[in-house]
Amino acid sequence: MKLIITFFCFINVNLAINAQNKLFNEVVSNIKSTYPGYKDLKIKSSFDKYVFHIKNKEKDTLKQIALIFQFFNDNHLRHYTFPNKSYKADTIYERNYKNVIKPYHSGQLNEYWIDELNGCIIVINKENTNVLIGYTFDSKTKAFLKKGNVCFELERKKNSKVYFGKFNHPYRSYVIYKNAEFANDSTFIIKGEMKFRRIKKNEIIIMDSTIVETPQLSIIDSNTIVIKIPSCEGEYTTILDSLVKANKVKLAYTNHLIIDIRDNVGGYTNIYQSLLPYIYTNPIQRQSEYVYPTLQKINFYKERLEVRKRQRDSLRVKNIENTLLKMYAHINSSYYDTGSLYIQQNVMPYPKKVSLIVNYKCQSAAELMIMDFKQSSKVIVYGESTSGAVDFLDDEEYTDENNNYYYYIPTTKRVITKQFPNLENVGIKPDIKMEFNSNYIYDFFIKMKIK
Repeated sequence: MKLIITFFCFINVNLAINAQNKLFNEVVSNIKSTYPGYKDLKIKSSFDKYVFHIKNKEKDTLKQIALIFQFFNDNHLRHYTFPNKSYKADTIYERNYKNVIKPYHSGQLNEYWIDELNGCIIVINKENTNVLIGYTFDSKTKAFLKKGNVCFELERKKNSKVYFGKFNHPYRSYVIYKNAEFANDSTFIIKGEMKFRRIKKNEIIIMDSTIVETPQLSIIDSNTIVIKIPSCEGEYTTILDSLVKANKVKLAYTNHLIIDIRDNVGGYTNIYQSLLPYIYTNPIQRQSEYVYPTLQKINFYKERLEVRKRQRDSLRVKNIENTLLKMYAHINSSYYDTGSLYIQQNVMPYPKKVSLIVNYKCQSAAELMIMDFKQSSKVIVYGESTSGAVDFLDDEEYTDENNNYYYYIPTTKRVITKQFPNLENVGIKPDIKMEFNSNYIYDFFIKMKIK
C-alpha cells in the first residue's frame, strides 16, 4: 500500500512540474510572438539568458511569470491568480496572532498602517534588514483577509530601496507579485495597487471599505459639478453617457467642472467621449501607435463588429471593418496607426474651468484620458504623478489550461512624442501637485473663484 501511495505521489509531482514547464514556455513564447517590447530588444539573447536563469532558479509558478515580466519593466505586463482556485498561496494562512500582532497592540499606534480607503489596517514587521511582512490587524474585507493573515511578503532588491514580492489584495482577492517602497517615513506604496499611511498616535480611525466603480455625477452648487470616473471599463460607458445627457443643460451653464478619476486603472477610451464637447478648446490629437495584430486580437474585433452590426451602428461598423482589413494584411508583423483628430465646430463657453483630479493608481486608458484632456486650455490637472502604464497598450488575456493563472501581454506601442515622451513607470505629472486623503478634497475646488 505504501508503495502504491508513493508511486501516485511521484506521478502527481511530475504532472505538476510538466504543467508548470508548459505554462512557463507558453508565457515566453507569447512574449516573443506578441509583445512589441520584445521586438524592440536589440540583443534578444539577453532575454534568453534571463529566461534560462529564472526557469532554473525559481520554483513558484506565479513568481516565475512575474520575474519574466520584470525584465521589461512594463506595467501592462500583468499576472495574477486567485487563492480560492487550485493554486494555494503560501502566504495566505493564519499566522500566530498572539506572537506577531499582540506586541504591537500595547499603545504603539505609530506601528500601524492603514490604506487610503480606510478598510485595511496592517502591521509591517521587519523580519530582517531585507524582508518585510505585512500582517493584517483588521480588515473590512474579512472574507478574504482575517486577523493574522499575511497581506504581503516582500524582499528588498539588491542595491535598491525597492522591495519585490507577493501581495494578497484585500479588496480584489487576487494574488500578484509587485514592487513596493517607502515613499517617506509615513507612506508605503504597493506599486499601482495600494498606498498605506502610518497611523498617528491617538488618531481615531473610522474604518470603511466602500468601493464604487460606476460613474457618478453630483451637483454641488450652481457653479460646480463633480463627475467621478473610477473605472474606464466598457460596461460603464452607457452609464456615464446617460448622466451627461440627463444633465446637459446644467453642464452647459456651470462655471466649474470637476472630474475625479483617482484609482482609475483603465479600460476603454470610448467611456469619456461624451465629455469631450465640454472639454474642447482646440483640436485634440489622439495618440498614434504601432499595432501588432494577432489572431486573438482579430477574433476580438470580429466579435465587436457583430455587436455593432446588431446595434446598427454604421459608422463604427465601417471603422472596425477597416481595422480588420489592416490587421489581416499585417498578421505577424505590424503597421502604423495614426491617431484620430477630434474636432468640433464651436467651443462651448461653459464650463469655464475643468479640474481633473488624478493619483498614483491612474494608468492605461485613464492616462490616455489625461493626455487628451491636457490638450484643452480649460483643463488643469491636480494630484499625484500617475502610474505610468501607457507606452504599451491593448493587452490580450491568456490563461493556463486549468484557469488558475492569468496574464496579459500588450499588442500595441504608443508613438513617443515631445509633448508625451516615455512615460512607462514615470507617469504623467500633474500641473499642481496635491495629496488627497478624504472626500473633503472637493472643498478646496469649490472655494475657487472662476472668472
